[in-house]
Amino acid sequence: MPTLIEKAGIWAKSSVLAKGKYDSPMSKQPVFDLHCDLLAYLAKEPGANVMKSEDIGVSLPRLQEGGVAAQVLAIYSPTSAGSTDFAQQQVEHFLTLTNRNPQFRAIRASRDLEPDDKVAVIASIENASGFCEEFGPLKPGLRLLSAMISQVGPLAYISLTHHYENRFGGGNYSDNVGLKADGEALLDFLHGKRIPVDLSHASDALAHDIFSYIDKEALDIAVIASHSNFRPVCGHVRNLPDELAQEVLRRGGLIGINFLRAYIHDTEPNKLIDQVAYGWALPGGHKGLALGADFFSALSFPFPDRLPLFFPEHAHAGTYPALLKLWKSRIPTLSASDLAYENAAEFFRKLWDSRRD
Repeated sequence: MPTLIEKAGIWAKSSVLAKGKYDSPMSKQPVFDLHCDLLAYLAKEPGANVMKSEDIGVSLPRLQEGGVAAQVLAIYSPTSAGSTDFAQQQVEHFLTLTNRNPQFRAIRASRDLEPDDKVAVIASIENASGFCEEFGPLKPGLRLLSAMISQVGPLAYISLTHHYENRFGGGNYSDNVGLKADGEALLDFLHGKRIPVDLSHASDALAHDIFSYIDKEALDIAVIASHSNFRPVCGHVRNLPDELAQEVLRRGGLIGINFLRAYIHDTEPNKLIDQVAYGWALPGGHKGLALGADFFSALSFPFPDRLPLFFPEHAHAGTYPALLKLWKSRIPTLSASDLAYENAAEFFRKLWDSRRD
């Protein structure tokens, strides 16, 4: 029986990416990227600047080079003392970008999803520790979340955890830790607020529990995986097993393809094509697959064994035009416009414009 990759019509052994070459970029196909850590870079690194392409793959020049018309800017915090302060610093950087830099604008409603000559940005929260630290009552944390939303506008999504366990549930390295009482309370709070829950850093147990709790309580919450690949193609725990990927798509959610080398292959950059082909061939993949490259800075990165973080062939946002052209040539059924922009844009249009009884 042919595999999903074979069904998608891909043979990547002769990939030009493996040789480190590019064809001429296609005309600027608008790109909607679901995840990057530009705000954490700006808040953390001395001398950080949105123009420094040598520091991070989502500098303004790289975004413009790649035709990125909409970019989700994650507000990331580790689960540690001071997590809410670090998140607030990132809120301030988001406001500076959208209020003082004429090349950026904020996405606040469906009408703002129409591409133009600026980079449209929307915030997300990567790890609920950004508004609620580990110790202390939950209600002030939820009030802080509401205050953050009032500052930055609508959120693209919230993830309950990062790599490890916190008061809300288990992270992707937390094995069998599922949804905790505070996680249930957070889901109750999100009911009807049109803020998706992101599974990209959830343990498998947490993801299953989130689905079960949403169904049991009949909660109105969308679920996505903003920057995750597929475990059958690369067995890293950060990638989605089939049952979770298919459930996200069955519910009309999005899965954003991640560009990190650790979640693709140790040595073969062309394996990223396999991830795209696999996701596109899943039931619902034609409308649910998107991009979530996860570009972040290697400055001060504490794990040298993971360097380089990205293959040179897809190390920054400027590679999008060549990648889309290549993927289209290798996956005959692929709609580059849907993968690159329309799937994500249509998800948020439906989310924000749907009627609530």
